[in-house]
Amino acid sequence: MQKRLILILALLLVCGSASAQFRRHDADRSALAKEAAEKFDAFSSGDSTIFTKMLANVDAIDARDFALLESRNQVTVESTITTIPARTWQQLLGDLDQTRDRYVQRAAHIVAPDTASIDNLAKLAGAAKVVSTAAADAVKKFQDREAAEAPTIEEFEKAVEKVRDALDMEGIDSLSKLQNIPDSLKVITQAIDAIRNPDGLKLEKLQLALDIAKAEHDRTKEELRFANERRALAAVMETRITAATTLEDRIRREFERHPGADRAIVTLHTLAAAAENNVVAEKELRAALQGLAGYVSLVGYDLLALNQLVIEEASARVRHSILLSQINSAEHAAFAHRGLHGVAAYYAGGLKPETVANVIDAIQTVVIGILASED
Repeated sequence: MQKRLILILALLLVCGSASAQFRRHDADRSALAKEAAEKFDAFSSGDSTIFTKMLANVDAIDARDFALLESRNQVTVESTITTIPARTWQQLLGDLDQTRDRYVQRAAHIVAPDTASIDNLAKLAGAAKVVSTAAADAVKKFQDREAAEAPTIEEFEKAVEKVRDALDMEGIDSLSKLQNIPDSLKVITQAIDAIRNPDGLKLEKLQLALDIAKAEHDRTKEELRFANERRALAAVMETRITAATTLEDRIRREFERHPGADRAIVTLHTLAAAAENNVVAEKELRAALQGLAGYVSLVGYDLLALNQLVIEEASARVRHSILLSQINSAEHAAFAHRGLHGVAAYYAGGLKPETVANVIDAIQTVVIGILASED
């Protein structure tokens, strides 16, 4: 009698579980949802290659710009060398002032982020990593639990067969055959709950949370990487500006030593003639030539290096924008991907008519077994 009451209670639980919010399987909607998910995956599979090509295009443009810059710089150097002899020292000082202004303009293009901003980005990146790791752990634990515990339709059907085996008509008078029935009913109950709330749908929700956490982590990492890149470029710019300023000061002092109205070529001829028999004139000639050579370097090659830095910084900004777009695109795609696969998982579930018939058949068999065992 006690076993009968326990068994009937278990059957009532099964019936209640099966009837409460229970959903029938819709094969047509399941097929449509699966097809939509597969088509979206196929459509979005090439998205990453777009950004790879964009980054490659930036590199190609950089190479072209650098080559063009070097070519133009060579023309500038040759032009400067050609015009120096005809210019006065006062004019050369004016040219030097214009060159200094160009250096200042180039330096203004690259500003290093402050240390506090980079430290904050580093902290944000660390926090985002913790969240992403926690989300990944949650997904893994869910998948492990699902693999170990979550009953499937196949397990449900096996449980029904187990009930039938336990109540085999040949030994229906043996109550020992009923010992496995509660476990089978538990599996059936769990199976119905799994069908009503598909684990696949729950998993897609967890996966979406992981996708969002990963995207946030990737964004903060990229912001931190770009900030460090800007700081490195600014440090190089500062070093070159310092070197150029030092060179400019030395050149300026040399140019100011000569009469402003005199042409450079006249001064050089005068010093060259005097240098044959005059050590002081020889030193002055050497200093004048070094000052002019430094001026050519300052106008040409040193300015070229700064222009290249400006291009590098601009390209770095473009790459940063592309990489952020790639991260954002992946995050947006995740919403669609997880949503479509969640819908597919939902419609893939549900009780099929034959499964419902098996449940009713199993319950009837159990009841017959109970009644027969009490006779």
